[in-house]
Amino acid sequence: MNLKKYLVGIVLITSCKSNYNIPNKDKQLIPYKGAEILIFKSNKGNSDTIFLQGYNEFSSPIKQWSFPLKNVEHRILLSRRTDPNYDRYLDSLDFVTLINDGTTKITINLTAKHSWFLGYHTFTKSAFLHLKDTIIRIDGTIYRDVLVIRTDPDAQKDRVGQKFHSVVTMYWSKTKGLIRFDDANSENWELVKVL
Repeated sequence: MNLKKYLVGIVLITSCKSNYNIPNKDKQLIPYKGAEILIFKSNKGNSDTIFLQGYNEFSSPIKQWSFPLKNVEHRILLSRRTDPNYDRYLDSLDFVTLINDGTTKITINLTAKHSWFLGYHTFTKSAFLHLKDTIIRIDGTIYRDVLVIRTDPDAQKDRVGQKFHSVVTMYWSKTKGLIRFDDANSENWELVKVL
């Protein structure tokens, strides 16, 4: 009889968990299918490419020993991008991350040729969508849904003397994703092609 109570107790305890899933509507915050190639050209004649490598989706506990157990869903868009320090590409880097720990959050992490977006920005969905829309024209295309994301000035101070420049501003179209970024050396990179 004690064995039955013990087994019922284990079943009850292990079934007492909840999941924070990312709603399908929130997944649209990342407007990529996952295999695109993004080609950027700069106002100084340079080019750089971001190769999207698909999504990694998983759940993990918020606090491992909490009761009831709560799982957070993660959706990470991986990419192959330029190493900001060397003339090479790095594989499987997080480009855009969505998580839901009760609230959906988005993080955009950009490295580019000799540039790095400093100040790891994480926004709640609400804060992200409440950034002021801006209109930008790139090579004849007008984007009317652009969010301007600026770097954290304190993060820039920590990198003084390093050989790369920081990306100071990213321009994110709600329907097209990253369309432009500017570095601290007045080099502006614009999306010229998506393959």
